[in-house]
Order: sequence, then structure tokens, then C-alpha cells
Amino acid sequence: MAIIDARTDSQVAPLGNFFRTLGKTVFAVFDKQDEAQLALIRAAVDHPYESQTKGFESLVLQGTNENAVRRYALGVVADGDWPQHLIHLKPSAESDRATLANALSEYFAWGKGSGQAADLLASCTDWREMPEYIANCLHGIFRVVEPPSPEPPAAFVESTTA
Repeated sequence: MAIIDARTDSQVAPLGNFFRTLGKTVFAVFDKQDEAQLALIRAAVDHPYESQTKGFESLVLQGTNENAVRRYALGVVADGDWPQHLIHLKPSAESDRATLANALSEYFAWGKGSGQAADLLASCTDWREMPEYIANCLHGIFRVVEPPSPEPPAAFVESTTA
């Protein structure tokens, strides 16, 4: 299995088509699309997962549990990784949810593509701390990759319990 970052929504369908021509099962996780682009993606991939939010960073900040957001933000500060040009937004233990979200939004915009939003998700201690959309995508992908064992036929169950 490989994970490919399309970098832009306009590349999801072409990449999906390419990997399908190689005989691969293609999953695509992407932002909210207009109807035309969504139709192209659905035709090009086996398992499309469209977010109802535009912008991955916004999705992460809006949907992640406040304790996880706070833990992550304060960890970035404690590790000395908070950028100097954003010092005026530096999170503290007293920061409320809106202040934390604003500070991290700027932090994610500054480091776009460097994985900070993914690091926030990785810091979640439990799937319930993640945005519901992301937890549902992960569960859906897992169910395809590792399908549940089929139920034994009723006749087999009856014969083994008799």
C-alpha cells in the first residue's frame, strides 16, 4: 500500500485513473468539491471520501477535541518549535479554544505541507479525539483492507453447538 499526496484537488482524478490502470485499488480522501470535480473523482477511484469542509487544516481544527488541540499546541511551545514571527499568537495554558484555533490556524498556514496538522492528529490518544470525518475515513479504509471474517453458515453453527 502506498499513500500519494495529490497536492491539489485537480490531480485526484488523474492520479486515481493512473493507479487504476496499474490494477491498484484506489482510495481518495479529499476536500469538499463542486459537482463536476466530484463526478470526475468518483469515476476515477474505487473508494472516494469527500469532506464536507473545504481545507484540511480547518477540518482538523474544527473537529479535533479541545483537549487534544490544547495538548498539541502547548507541546509545540514546550518543544521550542513555535515560530518567532507568530510569537504574538503563542498559545498558553490560559488560551481559550478560539484563541488556540486561531493560533494553530496561522501555524498550519505557515507550515503548509510540512505535516503539522497531521502531527496534531497523530497526537490524539484515541479516535474519539479526532474529527468524526477522519475517524470514519480510517474506519472505512480499514474495513476494506481488513474485512471482517465472514459469519459461518447457520448449519455449521448449529452442528458445532449440538
